[in-house]
Amino acid sequence: MTRLDPTTASPAPEPTVPAWALARGGAPSNADAAFQAGAALGALDTLCRAQPSWSGAWRQRLALKCAAASMRLASRAEDEAALRDAWQLCPAGADPGPAGAVLGAWRQLALRPPAASPDRLAKIVEMLGVAWGGAALAALCVQIEELARSRRPAPFAAAAIAAHTVTLRPDAELLAW
Repeated sequence: MTRLDPTTASPAPEPTVPAWALARGGAPSNADAAFQAGAALGALDTLCRAQPSWSGAWRQRLALKCAAASMRLASRAEDEAALRDAWQLCPAGADPGPAGAVLGAWRQLALRPPAASPDRLAKIVEMLGVAWGGAALAALCVQIEELARSRRPAPFAAAAIAAHTVTLRPDAELLAW
């Protein structure tokens, strides 16, 4: 179960998107749409960094949505309900099956702190059913840490990590995502 860390939780009110950044009847141009999207991402970033009391539940909900998207990407039929059932109805210590393992990998990625260690990635790679050597996985962790520390905006760093992963292993598209 994911619990809130009271030492890092913020009692501050939740941030909102400024009224001047909200679209009124759609954005008139691409530049206006990009500006509004940037304002919304800025508010979302502030919200995520504030660690509201419900952030653990939110991260797990996002993990479920990502697992469902992974199933569609892998041309499998499992939806959110089937994934949730595969995970929640599996006895402790039993194999949750391929769909439950994918959800387990996404749940592992949703844990705090979001560090990329070889041990953590090895567990995720195993859950996704991707065979990956220890040295190559350690090199991927180094690359992820370098990109995470870079001054690049988060979406660009995430895209670079995904591109690097797929370049190393074309069959690891789910891990790249």
